[in-house]
Amino acid sequence: KSINFPAVVMGTPENGQLNAVDNDNFSVAKELTEVLIQGGCRKLAYVGGDSHQYFVQKRLAGFKAALQEADLPFYPEDVYNDLTFLPRDGYQLMEDLLEAKDYDGLLIADHLVARGVKKALEVFHKHQVMTGTFKSFAAEPNPQDHRHPYFNLNSQQLGRRAVQILFDVLEDQANGSTR
Repeated sequence: KSINFPAVVMGTPENGQLNAVDNDNFSVAKELTEVLIQGGCRKLAYVGGDSHQYFVQKRLAGFKAALQEADLPFYPEDVYNDLTFLPRDGYQLMEDLLEAKDYDGLLIADHLVARGVKKALEVFHKHQVMTGTFKSFAAEPNPQDHRHPYFNLNSQQLGRRAVQILFDVLEDQANGSTR
């Protein structure tokens, strides 16, 4: 903005002065946690990522809200953040946790981490554990699996909206107004 260059951010920027498009990360996390609870989960954990990322924070807040509404306890020690967004991190986390914890549900903030988590659950024969995650692109060959529901973040739709906003900004600039 300081160099007067039009841009649209996908996600929520730290600076509210930028044009942006994003999902309601609180609501989608709350809804997906409710799906896990409705599926019978009572001992849930949150697997985030970089805890400084806005979407990780908002999804954690939605997770907490769903637990509270269902009168289920929230324990800070059941929050696993500070992971990079890679499948190997999800796998390693599960490898470390599966012997010590008996979770029946995991809300996973990132699809790549979820791949590693699901692989570890498969390898260690923990098929009873449900996972909920978020996918940027839901063009996966497999349909929704009731043990591993996901929320489609509709990134393509967000991208189209971002392009439309950018075109609107450029048109406004051409017409002499500012946003």
